[in-house]
Amino acid sequence: MNSLVGMAAGGLLAELEEAKGSVDLGSVSVADLTDLSRRITKGQRLLTGFATDVTREMQARSDSGSGPEPEDVLGGERPGNGGRPDRPDRPSRAEARRLTRRARALNELPALAAAVSAGEVMTEIIDLVVHTLGELSGDRRRAFVATDETVTSMAKRRGLDGFRRWLRSHLDRLDKQAGLEIAARQRAASSLTMGSRVDGMGWFNAQADPQRAEEMRRRIRALAHQLADTRDQPMSDQLQFEALYLLITQANGGAHPPRPIVAVLTDAANTAGETWGGHPVTPEAVERACCDADLWHVLIGDTGLPLAVARRARHATPAQRLALRVLYPLCPLSGEPFDRCQIHHVTWWEDGGFTDLDNLLPVSTEWHHRLHEGGWTIKMAVDRSLKVYRPDGTLARIVVPPTPITRRPRDGP
Repeated sequence: MNSLVGMAAGGLLAELEEAKGSVDLGSVSVADLTDLSRRITKGQRLLTGFATDVTREMQARSDSGSGPEPEDVLGGERPGNGGRPDRPDRPSRAEARRLTRRARALNELPALAAAVSAGEVMTEIIDLVVHTLGELSGDRRRAFVATDETVTSMAKRRGLDGFRRWLRSHLDRLDKQAGLEIAARQRAASSLTMGSRVDGMGWFNAQADPQRAEEMRRRIRALAHQLADTRDQPMSDQLQFEALYLLITQANGGAHPPRPIVAVLTDAANTAGETWGGHPVTPEAVERACCDADLWHVLIGDTGLPLAVARRARHATPAQRLALRVLYPLCPLSGEPFDRCQIHHVTWWEDGGFTDLDNLLPVSTEWHHRLHEGGWTIKMAVDRSLKVYRPDGTLARIVVPPTPITRRPRDGP
């Protein structure tokens, strides 16, 4: 051993032994005991950092072929000794493995390694990060390593319980972000090619991201079922093609395809129903079939006469869309033109939000995706001002209410 290194290590041990033997803890004040405990804690963290630095250096030499594996050198146990080290100054094999895992993990997290070396991180937090990193692989591992600076900052500032809670939410945010990136790649890979065969028949070949593919399938099937019901025909590929053709060619300029309409007549107990084509069906079955349709409900009283007609629609009516267009020429979150926006329920339809004007907001496709899949949320006040919250629940920004049309600036005189 280098003489300077040996002297430093030996001197450190000697000082510790002397300090421990010379202090009469019973005569020390509470304030001094508290200060001593804090100094010991700091010393323990420094020792942990020093031990980690030593193990990392040993690991680097082993990886380069100029030294043995740290686990083989540090951990030594006699057979049948219950895992205890064969010398009192050597760690157990398990402890040697823990030191080696810690060294390898911190090689991927240089900012955290520097904080550990400086004695700024609790040993329990170090091992929690090492364990977490060991559970990750592939893109998830790379995403976590990329947040080294953030992880280090939180590891230095928080206690063990607080850091553990933060770490769970941090991993959730990384998973959501990864999901957004995958969805973006899938949307970018969506495509349509088309052409004609020699006999004149046209062909189309399309692929779509899961979200839009499912939306397209639901619309095609819903209209195809309506056509089959109206014509009293069984469902077929031809009817699905006709449904697709109608959706494309009769879509009011391509902005919003027509939706199937289902009329439901029930008795007062709501026990029986009938479709637009006159086929008997239970109200529950109609509800399942109409997740993307306008549902008209006609309640029949004991006299056989209609008592009430109610409309339950998930989608904004043309009048509501027109009112929203007056309020929002542009998406309030992105600035995209209204015609490129989708109508979003501020309180989600699935959560009981109504398709009322005070619960509807036009948002761009990107923001619609963020709100439904990215973890972002918005709250809308009575004056239609918005509070936009990040996935971690922090307030990102406040959007002022829309400007009345009579107060908007105009070009020219």
